[in-house]
Amino acid sequence: MRILILFLLLITGSQLCAQQNYSIKGQVIDSVTLLPVVFATVTVKNAVKGTAAKILLTDSNGVFQISGLDNLPHSIAIGAMGYKSKTISAKIDSLHTQTNLGQIVLAPTINSLKEVLVTASRPLVRQEIDRLSYDVQADADNKSQSVLEIISKVPMLSLDGDENILLKGSGNYKIFINGRPSALVARNPKEALKAMPANSVQKIEVITTPPAKYDAEGLAGIINIVTNKRLVDGYNGSIGVSYNDMVGMGENATLTWKKGKFGITSRAYVFQDFKRYLETESSRDIFLPAFTRLLQQGTYSYMGAYSSENLEISFEIDSLNLITASGSLFQSRYDDQTSQTSRMVNGQNELLYSYDLLNINPQRETGVDLNINYQLGFKQLKNQLLTFSYQFQDFPNRQSDEVQISNRYNYEQNSYRQANSNGTREQTIQIDYVHPAKIFTIEVGAKAILRNNFSDYGREIYNPALNAYSADGFTDNSFDYRQSVYSLYNSWHLKLKKIEVKAGFRLENTRLNADFSTQKSFLKESYTNYIPVISIQRKLEQGAINLGYTQRISRPGIYQLNPFIDKSDPQFITTGNPELKPVLNHNFELAYNIFGKGNYNLALSYSFANSNIQQVTSLLEGASYTTYENIGENKTTGMNISTSYPFSKSFTGSINSALGYVWMKGSFNKKIYENDGLQGSAYASLNYKINTNWRLGTFVSFVSASPMLQGRRNAIINNSFRLTKDLLKKKLTASFSVVNPYQKYWYVKTKIITADFEQQVSGQKIYRTFGLSLNYNFGALKSEIKKNQRSINNDDVGGKVK
Repeated sequence: MRILILFLLLITGSQLCAQQNYSIKGQVIDSVTLLPVVFATVTVKNAVKGTAAKILLTDSNGVFQISGLDNLPHSIAIGAMGYKSKTISAKIDSLHTQTNLGQIVLAPTINSLKEVLVTASRPLVRQEIDRLSYDVQADADNKSQSVLEIISKVPMLSLDGDENILLKGSGNYKIFINGRPSALVARNPKEALKAMPANSVQKIEVITTPPAKYDAEGLAGIINIVTNKRLVDGYNGSIGVSYNDMVGMGENATLTWKKGKFGITSRAYVFQDFKRYLETESSRDIFLPAFTRLLQQGTYSYMGAYSSENLEISFEIDSLNLITASGSLFQSRYDDQTSQTSRMVNGQNELLYSYDLLNINPQRETGVDLNINYQLGFKQLKNQLLTFSYQFQDFPNRQSDEVQISNRYNYEQNSYRQANSNGTREQTIQIDYVHPAKIFTIEVGAKAILRNNFSDYGREIYNPALNAYSADGFTDNSFDYRQSVYSLYNSWHLKLKKIEVKAGFRLENTRLNADFSTQKSFLKESYTNYIPVISIQRKLEQGAINLGYTQRISRPGIYQLNPFIDKSDPQFITTGNPELKPVLNHNFELAYNIFGKGNYNLALSYSFANSNIQQVTSLLEGASYTTYENIGENKTTGMNISTSYPFSKSFTGSINSALGYVWMKGSFNKKIYENDGLQGSAYASLNYKINTNWRLGTFVSFVSASPMLQGRRNAIINNSFRLTKDLLKKKLTASFSVVNPYQKYWYVKTKIITADFEQQVSGQKIYRTFGLSLNYNFGALKSEIKKNQRSINNDDVGGKVK
C-alpha cells in the first residue's frame, strides 16, 4: 500500500513540476444559504491582453480551478442563473504556482429565483464517475407523483407490465435508501415506492459500477434513493393526500426539527387499496403421451393497506464527533381471494375432469430496520473519517391459504389449508476509514453480515368423513438457512485535472449452514470471492466519458431458497430451491454525457454470467411445477439513450430509452433450452408551464416483450396527462391526472413454450385511472442537519419479490 501511494505521488509530482504553469482556484457559494453554486460559469480574462483565457463550470461542490495561466493579472467573471453576475480581479503570486481566491459569494436575484426551478440551469441528469443521478427536485412533477412514477423517467430504469422495476432490463439489483438497504423496500419495492411521494426525495442514483466499498451483490447494479436533507434551527414539514381509483387513498407527512447540534427528521406514508375485482385466465396444452388441454377462468379480488414510518436522529457532540440513528417500520395487510373454474379436455374436446376452487388468502407483512452510526473526524484533514456502524433488520412474512374445492367431476383432490411463515433477520457490523490527500483518497473497511433466512410450513387436508382438517405429515417442515458474509475492501480515488479514476478490490468470504429440522438433512458450505472494480472518467468542457468494469455476485434470497411447495393453485405449483449457488456476473460499461442548454446521455453495456439462476417450469403429475435452478449462460448487451431539453422557459421535454439483446442457454431435466431476443423500453414526456402557477404535462412509455429461458412476457404501453396548480404562494400544490384514458384494462401475459407442453397465464390489470393529489409545505429552511458520510450498505442478496 505504501509503495503504491509513493508511486502515485511521484508521478503526480513530476507532472506538476514539468508544467511550470500558474493556476487559480476558488469556490462559488450562495450569499444566503452559504451552499455551493453548482455549474456557475467562470470566465477568466487576461487583464493586460483583454482576451478570454479559459471558460469553465464549477463542479458539484461549487469549486473551479483554472490551470495553464501566465504570470499576469487576470479578471474573473462569474455568472449563474438566478444570481447577480460578479467580476473580481486576481493577481498571480509568482512565488506560488497556485493562487487560492477562497470563497466567492454570489447574491441571488429576486426576479429570477422563481425561474431557476423550470430552466435548464439545474440539469435533471448528472453523470459521475461510477453512477448516474436523476435530480428529482428539478423535476416539475415531484410534488404530484410517487417515487415509483418518477422511476420510469430515470435513465436505465423502467417498469414492466406489472410495475416491477427493471435496471437495464434486469430484475436483479438492489435498492438502497440513503446509501443503505432498508426494510421499507426489501420485500416489495413497488408497493413501498408507490406510497413514497417524490417530493420527499432529493435524487435517484443508478450505480452500475459500484465501488469496492459496496457489497458485490446485485448483478445489474444498485438503485440508491436519496431523501431530502432538511435544514436549520426551527422546523420544516409537509403533508399530502392523494386519491387514485386504482391505488386508492394515500396520505404522507414529513417533519424536521433542529436546534443547535440536535436534529430529528420523521416521515410517514400510508395508502389504502380499495377492493378490486380482476379477471384471470390460464391455459395449458400437454402433448405427450396424449393431448390434453387445461382451461381456467376466474376472478381475483384484493383489498388492503400499506404503511411505513421512519425516524432519523442526529447529534453533533462537537465538530469532530457525530452520532446518528434511524429506525424504520413498515407493515402491509391484504385480504386476497381467488375464485376459478378449471376444466380438462382431451383432443376431441371431451371433458376429462372439472372443479371449482375458492382460495381465501390473507397476507401479513411487517418489517423493522434500526441503524446507529458513530463518525470520528480528524483535525489535520477535513475529510479524514473513521466510522463505526451497526444495523439490525427483521422482516417476517406470513402466508396462509384456505383452498376450498367444490363441484368436482372426476377430480379427487379434497379441500386443504396451507401456511408458510418465512422471512429474513440479519445483523451487520461495519467499520470504514477514509484518508484524503491532495489528488487521491484511500478507503479501507471491514464488514460482517450475519443473516438468517427461515421458513416454517405445513399443510392440512380436509377429511369429509370426519368433517375436519388433519395435518399432512409429508409436507410439514422447518427450514433454517444461516448465511455469514465477512468482507474486506480497499479502494483508491485519484483526481487529476482531466482524469478521474476509482479502483479497488473486495474480498468476500461466505459461510452457509442450512438445516431441515424435520427431515434431519443438513448443508454446510464455504466459498471466497475476489471482486475487482475500476471506473475511469475523462472530463470534457461540458460533459464526460466514463469506462467501467466490475464483477457482481447474486446470492439467492429467501424467495428463491424457500422450499415451501405453494399449491395455492393445484395446477400451477411453485417452490424455491435451497441448493441454489451464487452467481458471478461480469459487467462492462462505456458512457458519454454532455450538458449545456440540454442534457444528453449515452451508455453502452455488456454483461455475462455462467450458472445463472433461472426460473424454470416442468410437468409433475400433470401439473406445472415452477422452481429455480443454477443453469445456463446469460449474456446481455445494451444501449441506453436519454436526453432532456428546455425548448423555452415554459416548454421542456425529455426522452429515456433503452434497447438490448439477451442470449440465454441452459440444461434442465436433460433437455437444452435456448432463447434470445430484443428487449427495450422508451419514455417520453412534455411539460408546459402555462403561467406562474399552472403546469400541464403528458408522457408516454413503452416496455417491450421480454424473453425468458422457456418463453416470454408481453409488452405494455402507458400514456398520461397531468394538470398541476400551485396555491398559497407555492406552499400548496394540487394535481389532477388521467392515465390511459382510451382503455379500461390491460392483460399481463406470461407464456411458457417447451417440447412437452405450452402454457399461458393471463391477469387483468386496471389500466385507465384518474387521480387527485394535494401537498402542503410549511416551515423555513436554512442549514443542513448533519449526517454520517459513511454507513452500512448491504447489497448482497437477490431474489426480490416481483
